[in-house]
Formats: sequence, C-alpha cells, structure tokens
Amino acid sequence: FAGEGLGFQICRDVRILRCRCAQNTGNGFHPGAGSTAALFENCVAEHNDAAGFFVCVRANHITVKRCTFSGNGRCGVSVGTRDCHNRIERCQVTDNAGPGILIRDSRRPVEVHSVHVSGCRIAGNATARGHAQVDVLGDAHDLAFVDNAIVGVPGQERAGIYLAPSAERVWLSGNHVEGCT
Repeated sequence: FAGEGLGFQICRDVRILRCRCAQNTGNGFHPGAGSTAALFENCVAEHNDAAGFFVCVRANHITVKRCTFSGNGRCGVSVGTRDCHNRIERCQVTDNAGPGILIRDSRRPVEVHSVHVSGCRIAGNATARGHAQVDVLGDAHDLAFVDNAIVGVPGQERAGIYLAPSAERVWLSGNHVEGCT
C-alpha cells in the first residue's frame, strides 16, 4: 500500500520479526512517537521513498538487529528528536540515496543521545545527498560506533563518518573505513 510500510502509533514491548517493507512512498519501518522497548529483528526495508527505518520522536530503547536497509530514497536509518537509548546491531545498510545512518539535526534540549551502532556494514550510501556514510548532525552526544565496516562509493568524495561541529562525545572504536575521504 502507499504511504508508510509498517508504521505504529505508540508501541511498547513489541517484537517485529522477519518482516519486509518495500516500495512504499514513505518510510519502511516507523515506530511511532513515544514508542519504547521494541525489537526489530531480521527485517528488510528496501526501495522505499523515504527512510528504510525511521525512529520517530521520543522513541526510546528500540533495538534493531540483523536487518537490511537498502536502496531507500532518503536514508537507510534515521534517528532524531528525543530518540535515545537505541541500538542498531549487525545490520546491512547499503546503497541508499542519502546517508546509511542519519542522526537528524535536533538541538538541545531535544537532541539525540545514547545511541549505539555496532557490527554493521554501512556501504555505498549518500549517492544523492548527505555528507557521509554516517551523518551525525545537530547537538547529538554520547553516541557509539563500534566494529562497523564503512565503505564509500567509488569515484565519490564523501566521508565515512561526518560529525557536525556541535556533536559531542562520539565514541569510535574498531571501525574499518575504506573508500572514503
């Protein structure tokens, strides 16, 4: 159907397993504002016009594991206003028009914080927009990017990870970055 692929109002303590959202005019997966303690595992979001996975306002304690976000129009995964204590683990985030991971531009006191991205392959993104494979914008802080493979697009001058000047306390450890400026 047109619009959001799998969108929720406020959800709590839900498990979304082995679902696919493709070719929607909006986002693929979209846990609604105020959602908490949701698990998305082994899901696929591809060729959606907006984000493959859009974390909505105040969505906290969301875990995204072993999912694939590919060929989406805006970005692979988008995290923004008041989205905190979220985890993205062992995902494939590839070939999206915008950044693979986008930490949206939100300012204090509603900034993104306490997000952990680990063991992901983030490759071939930002072909049409964005600064990098991973864009960290706004006043984001206390983020961790650990053991990720970050691969650029041949022939395109983009960074692996872009940090806005206002971002603080971003932990980078064990990431393998190649083909990026």
